[in-house]
Amino acid sequence: METNADSSLTSSTTTTISSTPTPASSFVNLFLNEINNQDIYCLLDVQRSLLEQLDKTNEKIDGINKLSAKNYLDASRDFSSHTQMLTTMKTDLDLIFKRIKLLKMRLNKKYPEAYASVLRTNATQNPSLDEEDDDINELPTSVKSVTSPSLVKSKTIDCSQFPSSIRESHSLTQIPNNKNIE
Repeated sequence: METNADSSLTSSTTTTISSTPTPASSFVNLFLNEINNQDIYCLLDVQRSLLEQLDKTNEKIDGINKLSAKNYLDASRDFSSHTQMLTTMKTDLDLIFKRIKLLKMRLNKKYPEAYASVLRTNATQNPSLDEEDDDINELPTSVKSVTSPSLVKSKTIDCSQFPSSIRESHSLTQIPNNKNIE
């Protein structure tokens, strides 16, 4: 009975589509008769649920992308500021080392015997230290000029600012009398 109803449905659709059935329309009609509507609705439901899941996943990924972009901007800002700070620190340290070398040169010119004795004492106590840093002859001639006001600004140090332990360990009585050297 169902086949009679399906064939009557097919013949009625065929007559409404065209007066004479063509091979293509008869193939479409056969194909439509073979498809179960319930399976189609199941497939559509599965596709809708997958679409909802994909939309939720896309929203989550968009949120993660926004968060990672913000974190990247923060990290790049921090990185650039740290790089700038390190560059500034390096230039400051270079200036400090130049000043130390100039002070060593001044001390060597003013008190050569005491400077040499300190170098010998330092070499015997710490043989692992490089003596190349203390060698004044290796300095370029532009650095050897002691009177360069752009590099060295002389300041008087108030010893009362130091802790008492430092003042006691480096008191003036421990410094040898340098009047003989002058």
